[in-house]
Amino acid sequence: MREAAERQLSQAAHQMSERLDLHMFERLGDITTAAGMKTLFSGEDRDGQRAFLERLQRAVPNYAWIGLAGPDGRVLVSTSGLLEGEDVSSRPWFAAGRQGAAALDVHEAKLLQRYLAPDKTEMLRFVDVTAPVYDEGRFIGVLAAHLSWDWVDEVRRAVLSTISDLDASELLVISHDGKILLGPRSELGSVFDPGQQGFVTVTAPTAGMAQFKGLGWSVVARQPSTVAFLPVTALTWAISLMGILLAAFAAFVGGKVATAIARPISRLADQAAAVRDGADISCIETGSRFIEVKALSDVLASAFRARDQKAEELLTVNTLLEDRVLFRTQQLEEARARAEKAAQAKSDFLATVSHEIRSPLNSVIGFADLLLDEPDLAPDVSRRINLIHSAGSALTTVINDILDWSKIEAGKVTLNEDVFDPSSLLSTTLELVEVQAHSKGLQLNLSIDADIPFFVQGDMARLRQIVLNLLNNAVKFTHAGSVTLAASHASHTGLTIEVCDTGIGISPEQLGGLFDRFHQADSSIERRFGGTGLGLAISRSLAELMGGTLEATSQLGRGSIFKLALPMKEIQKPVTDLYASHALLTDQKLSSRVKGQHGMPLGRILLVEDLAVNREVATTILEKAGYSVVEAESGNRAIELAARERFGLILMDIQMPGLNGLAATTELRRRMGDGPATPIIALTANVMSDRVEAFRKAGMDDYLAKPINRLALLAKVEQWMAFSPDSLSEPAAPNSDIFDRETFEEVIDLLGVARVQKSLHEIAERLSSLAGMIDDHAVLGKEAHALVSMTGVLGFTALAEACRGLEKACQTGGELNAALAAIGQASVVCLHAASDLAAFRDRELTSEQLAG
Repeated sequence: MREAAERQLSQAAHQMSERLDLHMFERLGDITTAAGMKTLFSGEDRDGQRAFLERLQRAVPNYAWIGLAGPDGRVLVSTSGLLEGEDVSSRPWFAAGRQGAAALDVHEAKLLQRYLAPDKTEMLRFVDVTAPVYDEGRFIGVLAAHLSWDWVDEVRRAVLSTISDLDASELLVISHDGKILLGPRSELGSVFDPGQQGFVTVTAPTAGMAQFKGLGWSVVARQPSTVAFLPVTALTWAISLMGILLAAFAAFVGGKVATAIARPISRLADQAAAVRDGADISCIETGSRFIEVKALSDVLASAFRARDQKAEELLTVNTLLEDRVLFRTQQLEEARARAEKAAQAKSDFLATVSHEIRSPLNSVIGFADLLLDEPDLAPDVSRRINLIHSAGSALTTVINDILDWSKIEAGKVTLNEDVFDPSSLLSTTLELVEVQAHSKGLQLNLSIDADIPFFVQGDMARLRQIVLNLLNNAVKFTHAGSVTLAASHASHTGLTIEVCDTGIGISPEQLGGLFDRFHQADSSIERRFGGTGLGLAISRSLAELMGGTLEATSQLGRGSIFKLALPMKEIQKPVTDLYASHALLTDQKLSSRVKGQHGMPLGRILLVEDLAVNREVATTILEKAGYSVVEAESGNRAIELAARERFGLILMDIQMPGLNGLAATTELRRRMGDGPATPIIALTANVMSDRVEAFRKAGMDDYLAKPINRLALLAKVEQWMAFSPDSLSEPAAPNSDIFDRETFEEVIDLLGVARVQKSLHEIAERLSSLAGMIDDHAVLGKEAHALVSMTGVLGFTALAEACRGLEKACQTGGELNAALAAIGQASVVCLHAASDLAAFRDRELTSEQLAG
């Protein structure tokens, strides 16, 4: 049945395919022949040419339009005068016709729609035939005809009329890319699925004819399967009906027979159900006259007896099992309680040991720092103090490593989302190992690619911890040569940092366990260099927590390379943060010099610490930096002083007799109420994550780990003093010869804080680009000239003068590096002062708005 249907469909498909090829061949021949009539188209007789084209159109009504376009692409003459004078140089048929006789695939009308079918919403579709027109070898235009796509539908209907015995058959025309050109309206333009279910389908591709090479069309003939197989379906229904009747008769007869046989079995089933529900087994009849029923009743009785026996055995086993489960549960509860107690004991031990070691270390390192600042120290005394400081720092590192690993094991490491300048972080981190490296005669190199973003988001402290650990190791294990810190950035990998050294190197056998905890390459390493063997394990764990990797390659005796890859997001830093970060990282002492130039204290600090020696260390550090310090030896004393006096910042020890730091902070916050909140920083030897969370819940703003590092203390104090209620006092500005404050404030009043901050951001970006222009003096001079006016109008006196000096150096061939250095120094002072003043004015305006 299928073969017969496919044979007839194949005949129809091939018949239509051949007709399409023949028709296209004839139409292409029409246009090619007409284009060869030199005498007709070489002259200017447009009426005669139009009459010829219209006769051709009448002869073949499928021509919707025929026209001649000149070499410039404008229509010279056409049927009915349509499109005459129009520019068709961009139409595909014109471009194809210039190359030779051609036929073009189906397309929608572009220019003729408004003439031929202005009221129809459905777009007309054409097939184009085109040929060039020459006069004695001179190209004079392109003759083209648009064939209405309706002629294909006429061919389809003619072919379908020849296969009327194939009911519901369809003929489709498919394009070279598989789209339906002719077929049901709902399927037009869609991609034809040759494996479509529910049809008997045959495909016949068009092959072209003579010079017409074809357009890659295919003709698909299809018939619904339900129609094609209708005779088979009818026979199937007849057979099915007969089967149903026979089955019904068999069921009737079988029912009668089954009733006679099943009655005693049904009675036996009722008896079995009764036994199942608790009746005695004796109710089951065992004397049936049917042999089969008697055998079945005997088996059921035996099965029920076995069931009862098994039930008794299961009851005994369940009782024993419940006792065992209860015993095991009690054992597990006891084990869990012991484990929790051990974990708490571990945490308490670490906290206690940390506090007991860090507190005296705070004094040792602090006084060593202060003594090293003393002038005229004898060399041997200075050396011994340095040894004390180094030993204290080494012990601090051991404690920190143990605590860090403990936090990592407990899964309590939390990552911050800081915004920071990676280049500045790396350069300042490298500075931390300068003294140690130079004392060994090592060369430190910093290589930062130009593609490093200005600001990224991630955990700045953890990144610094990893890089510093790698640098410390590199310096420690390198006796001669250099240590290089390199950084690059790529969008698909993020930030990549490498620490390379020319040190002792690591053998391939030892490299495999390099990142294991408590690992040293061999015992001699531990004896010669010390260390816990936790540093690299901590670094890799932190890198993985941050979503990155830390890998190492090494050659024994030649050095090692540690590669850190972190996926950090590049962001745009707010302008006020940009200037603050720039000033801090460029010169950490600048802020103190600027703020302290009038001889005024930088701010009043309340130091709460029960140990006198720790109070002395912290007070000395802070007072030398220009702060006024008031001491309190207990939490109660701190509350009394805070009630009487005003402080810009409170440094609070945690473990104190009587009222501890947490309780004191809670009480201070309660008394402050909704008024201005003085920042409170915890001084603690326990920096476990659960303790840090307790600090925040008590109302503390930040924490500083003991033993206290002088630079860390000053940086933390400077950071939080900016947020204290006293920071709303107006910032001091440099001398007017450097920064004209009056002019700057006039600009703020005129333009507003937001626009001024935008200008500051633009100036900072243009200043940062100057170094990249140093090879082109003309461009650098023009940029310097533009900056003279931009900085001068804001009152940046020194910066404008420095830019003027750079402009002059570009014109006269002067020293550019010196001029750029002068700009760098002036920009730090001017931009920092302007940023502080703009931020103050912004806070002042916000306060007024809130008050109103």
